[in-house]
Amino acid sequence: MNHPFSDAKEYFLKISIIAIPVTLESVAEYVLVFTDMAFVGRYQTVGLAAINNALMPFFTLMSLYFAIAQGATILMTQRLGGKKESHARRIAETAFFYNTLLALLYGVFWYLAGRKILELVGAKGEVLELGAQYLACLAIQFVTLGLGFAAGSVLQAQNRFALVSAVVIGKTLLNIFLDWAMIFGKCGFPEMGVAGSALATSISSIVGDLAIVSLLLSNHSLL
Repeated sequence: MNHPFSDAKEYFLKISIIAIPVTLESVAEYVLVFTDMAFVGRYQTVGLAAINNALMPFFTLMSLYFAIAQGATILMTQRLGGKKESHARRIAETAFFYNTLLALLYGVFWYLAGRKILELVGAKGEVLELGAQYLACLAIQFVTLGLGFAAGSVLQAQNRFALVSAVVIGKTLLNIFLDWAMIFGKCGFPEMGVAGSALATSISSIVGDLAIVSLLLSNHSLL
């Protein structure tokens, strides 16, 4: 008969295998946003206020998108655990389609309605203008975000958390460099200020999405 503490230890290890990479991803995403704010704060104080106004509604709506991606991971994990690979493959295909569609709709929404949303939360003057530029550039990342989220869900369902974490960390490091270069005009880049920080985030996100899709296709995945 197994000792209850040995069972608890086994379950704790299983949970940790999942929780640690997910936590690293969350920390890396926070660092990505914090980097934007830190560099812009040093460049232009009013730009920091613009980003704060833009990120609040942006991430409020994005929480729904994150929940959908996690739901796909859970469903695929259940099917794979039940040896129903064909069902898991179908869920993966559906996740790719709807995540991509929803991401494109999100991108169009923020590109066209970003200014109106900022006006609703009380942004005015230069804060409104800079915030609208920030959201318009940030919306570019949605071109590939759906693919990246779906690919990440498949890899997580297959317990390949290390690959996902490596991509997220790499994306964050790239964003740090691009923020410095594009905000302040370094390494041949034009000085773009607040818009540069959002464009750096979008470029980093697109590179990360393409990287994780490539890893998915090269690792004999469900697809």
